[in-house]
Amino acid sequence: MNLYKDLILLDKEKHKDLKLSLSGDLFFAKSLPAIPLLINEIALVGNTFPIVFTADKEPGLVALVSINNKNVAINAEGKWIAKYVPAYLKKYPFALATTEKDSLNRVVLIDEESPLFSDTGVPLFEENGESSKILVNIIDFLSSYEQTMQVTKETAAIISQSGILEDREISIGEGKEKRVLIKGFKVVNKEKLHDLSDEVLAEWVRKGIITLIDIHLKSLENIQLLFSLAKQ
Repeated sequence: MNLYKDLILLDKEKHKDLKLSLSGDLFFAKSLPAIPLLINEIALVGNTFPIVFTADKEPGLVALVSINNKNVAINAEGKWIAKYVPAYLKKYPFALATTEKDSLNRVVLIDEESPLFSDTGVPLFEENGESSKILVNIIDFLSSYEQTMQVTKETAAIISQSGILEDREISIGEGKEKRVLIKGFKVVNKEKLHDLSDEVLAEWVRKGIITLIDIHLKSLENIQLLFSLAKQ
């Protein structure tokens, strides 16, 4: 699920003439089988695509957007088929990172070979070397993204550590004819959820975790939509 190929430090001298295309096409993400999500956007994405937990040691939330190696979320014009575009795609080809000397200091990285950099786009730096308005906005967006992603990971960890997640896959056929189309993700087991103590469930209601789980479980109905979109 990693879009980035070659991240390097954004340098106002080396990249003084670098420009960003604002075409809005998402062809760069066409090969992604799933899109990482922030906790505050799952309701916006979950009404179209299944939202699941990754099977990583530190799980995250992702939207399944591919079936049988076909990304169905991006159309032939390179546009997202639903109204809301996930923040993970909006922040590309930029990212934030910390330095070894100062963990509190954030630096901006770019995927230098990204097709979104062109000669006809919007400049990232002014003639005096200062950050352009669009770059300032991008940095603010990246900072907000990182903060919300931290909350997302913490919430996913709480759910995972409760023991209610189970491995799941999407397949067709039976026996020797069975073919696995998507694997390596987890979903909430409803029975295990209901077996949690009243104290835990009450706390999860207050923290909004139950609302998140409800959206997640409801979104699984969209698995059939993946098949329908793939046929189209």
